[in-house]
Parts: sequence; C-alpha cells; structure tokens
Amino acid sequence: MTFSLAGRCTGAMGGVIATSSPAVGARCLYARAEVGVVLTQNRTDPRLGPRGLRLLADGCSPAATLAALLASTPHAGWRQLAVLDRIGEAAHHSGHNIRSRHQGVIGRNCVAAGNILRTDAVPGAMVRAFEDAEGDDLPARLLAALEAGDAAGGEVLSLRSSALLVVWEEAFPYADLRVDAAPNPIAALRALWDEYAPHADDYVRRALDPDSCGPPASYSTFRAVWCGSNTLVDQIKATLGHPLSAVQAGDWAGTRTHPTGQRLPTVPRQRSPERPTRVGHVLHRPQPAHI
Repeated sequence: MTFSLAGRCTGAMGGVIATSSPAVGARCLYARAEVGVVLTQNRTDPRLGPRGLRLLADGCSPAATLAALLASTPHAGWRQLAVLDRIGEAAHHSGHNIRSRHQGVIGRNCVAAGNILRTDAVPGAMVRAFEDAEGDDLPARLLAALEAGDAAGGEVLSLRSSALLVVWEEAFPYADLRVDAAPNPIAALRALWDEYAPHADDYVRRALDPDSCGPPASYSTFRAVWCGSNTLVDQIKATLGHPLSAVQAGDWAGTRTHPTGQRLPTVPRQRSPERPTRVGHVLHRPQPAHI
C-alpha cells in the first residue's frame, strides 16, 4: 500500500513516500545525516528504521544492514525494506508473504520500493525520474520521483498521505514535511515544499547562528496590519480594550525587543483575579472577598 524512494546527492540524503493510509511519514521513513536512509513498509515495523540507521552508523553495508534487520524479526516475510548508505550503495527486500504486486529497484544513488502497486513499472519510473533530475537539489529530485511513480500507476488504492524527509550535516532534518491526510497528498506535498523551500536555509541558520538572522520577512506586514485599519483587527482591538492602532514602541507594558533593536508590541497578559499567583516558592490562591 506504499511506494517510496531513498536517494542522496552532494552529501544530502533523504526519502519520499506516499500511501493509502494516513500519516505515513510518522512510521515508514527514517534518515540520519552522513549515515543513510531506511524505508520500512508493508505491515510496517517502525522499530526497523532506527535499528537500521544504528547498523549503518556502526559501519555495516546496506546488504549487511538488511540481513541483520531480517534476522532480528520473526516476521520478515511481511516486511518490505530498503536501505541506502551515505555513499549511495543500496539494498532492498520484499517478504514472501506480500501478496500484492510489489517491486524494488536500485538505481544510481537511490533505491525505490512499492507494494499494492497498479503496475510493476512504478519503482523503475521513480528511479529514472530521480536520475534524470541530476543537477537539481535533492528535495526537487525526490518529489520528481514520487510524481513519476504516481504517473506510472502508483498504488491501487486511493492515496491518503505522503512525506518528504531530507537530512544534511546537522542532527536535525533539513526538511521533514508531512501531509498526514489529504485527497491528493502528492500535490499537497509539492505545494508544501514550494512554500517551505524559500525558508529552509534560514531555519537552519536560526538554529546555528541566530545572531546573524534579521527580523522575519512578515514583520513589516505585522506592523502595517496591527497599526493600521482592518475590520477584523479593529474587532480584536475592541475586545482587548487596548488602542493598538495608536501604540508606538514603548507606549505600553508588554513590549519586547527584537535582536535588530526594533521594539515589538505584544498584548499585555491580563491576570484573572481568581488565578493563583506564585509568591516566592508558595502557590497563593486569592480567597473570596467574604472571608
């Protein structure tokens, strides 16, 4: 009920996947920077993903990693697995209990696998699309492979979810995007990447060197909206009871300073008279007025 591909280029690694069940990205796709990628699907055992990455990190080849994973589970006949290492070598397995049409194909710096496929051509089409897109960035190549697999027939059942995972240098993913439930999850994943891509490098920069980052691109829009006139905003202002349109930096309590030196207004927190307050290390709850 799944088709997927793991691939690498210029130090980055990752995978892409789509299926007819929800939230496929939560249990089938695993990757670690400078180590490799593991795909685990068809009556999925999510334990095999992290286990495979540990074996790759310890120096096992994809073939040895796959053999160890199969030896570690009594249900290897139900599993479909694919393993890719940091230098582009790969291995795959489809268990003998998989009754649907299934296939696995190894390509140049990639491996694709699928089950409950409409045609045997799906993994091969994914590999060719990935190889033909050489020169593009890795997320673009992975998405091209997923779209090619769908165009070649994809899965027999209607697709429900998809995921894109890319790792590069750092311990956290460069991109970890998921469409957990949608009528057209591949198109939704493409749209999500198109929205995320312009910010991807900046998100890494914010983690590694936050002092070098300027204000968010939306800051000027934020100021224009909150300090201008807008029907919805005016309703919010009236509800809050603060003349936000007249607010200037430092005019009211609750301002904060952005790293660029600009003063950003924030809505003051109004403490409920019945809300407990902390006095020293003792929680003090206000008593009713009649006591």
